[in-house]
Amino acid sequence: MLRLPVNSKDLFYGVSLFILIGSVIFRVEELPLLNIPLAVVSMLLVAVVIVRNIRKLKFQLPFLLIETGIYLYIIFNTLRYHYVDSLFPQLMMLVKGLAVVAVFAAYNNSPKKVYRLLSDVFLAFIVLNLIQMTLFPDLLGSDGGMRIYLVSANYNQFGGIFMPGILASYIAASIERRSTWRFFAITFLALVSVAVAGSVTATVGFLLIAMFFFFRKNTMLTRTAVIGLAAFTVIFFYTFVMASAGSFLSDSAMVDKFMEYTGKSMTFSGRTEVWVKSLLMIADHPLLGIGAYASGSYADSFLGVANVHNGLLDLIVVGGVLLLCTVCTLVICMFVRLHRRLEKEYFYGELFIFIVFLFMMQLEVYNYFMLFLFFLSLHFSSKVPAFGKKRLKNKHEDIDSVEGVSVSQGPSVRKF
Repeated sequence: MLRLPVNSKDLFYGVSLFILIGSVIFRVEELPLLNIPLAVVSMLLVAVVIVRNIRKLKFQLPFLLIETGIYLYIIFNTLRYHYVDSLFPQLMMLVKGLAVVAVFAAYNNSPKKVYRLLSDVFLAFIVLNLIQMTLFPDLLGSDGGMRIYLVSANYNQFGGIFMPGILASYIAASIERRSTWRFFAITFLALVSVAVAGSVTATVGFLLIAMFFFFRKNTMLTRTAVIGLAAFTVIFFYTFVMASAGSFLSDSAMVDKFMEYTGKSMTFSGRTEVWVKSLLMIADHPLLGIGAYASGSYADSFLGVANVHNGLLDLIVVGGVLLLCTVCTLVICMFVRLHRRLEKEYFYGELFIFIVFLFMMQLEVYNYFMLFLFFLSLHFSSKVPAFGKKRLKNKHEDIDSVEGVSVSQGPSVRKF
């Protein structure tokens, strides 16, 4: 009798995650034989996964309420200024986000499995996208003179799409030594993808994460890396995004040489002009913003581009200062909670990856669904028993706590 290497539950939810996330990121509009079935199957899975885990969703109720509240606020704001074409993508991301939360809820008692599944799903995405990039570059056509790739019509989006997979694989590798290959495979292939495509910001970000992994157990170095990158990100935002003068970055010969080497300019491919325009737009709608905008909308016509090319500015444009303060407060509360529950090694690792992502968002607005998935993975990591501060005290307890023996104590873990 044929036996699968994974059980039926893992297989079902692994395929479900692949289809749910794939239906959001895959750019297969030119392939109706694939696009239409993918959309139909994904909505069927939304219903099946949510109904199947409706009772278990109570374990994720706080996160669920926060996610739903933010999405509903964005949807409300969108209705004030835009047509339904801007609203529909938000509704789809909301319902598919609920289904992904339901998948996480299904593994509430065995959280390490969901990170393993999520890592494998993203590894499949990256491999498929890399194959299409290198072997079939013109398969999906082009948009505005830029090639359309399997996971995005814009290679600058690769960083935001791959980052939740890198985080999931980092957590999986931290939980169990046998998952280390997942982190290296995903990070390396993601790095190759963004480097080949030409996304400098994502290339630098992924390199930083790869280097951080090797000294993550040194508390002093991890703290220095976290503080240093956070300070650099703040200085960058102050100097370029807010159009302030006098920073060492704007007058640095080293920065000028780096820009010359990469073929970029200190306007960051015209982004500084877009940031100035977005600040003027924010000045007109500071409190509530203008909602999610799409091609042809007021924001698009005013900016001259599809988005403001900065994650923080986009947050204010979409929901105003109210949304910015809400999100910042929630993020701070989440990391305070993680700091209380996780050992320093794991906490600083997740914090560093978040700051790298924040640094990358200084030059791009990423898919909202992928941001949601990233924060869901961060939030759920506090449930991993191996990350907790309370350690088993002797070998006898360690032997008794192997996976499958005691759900309350959680699985045993080898640190490496």
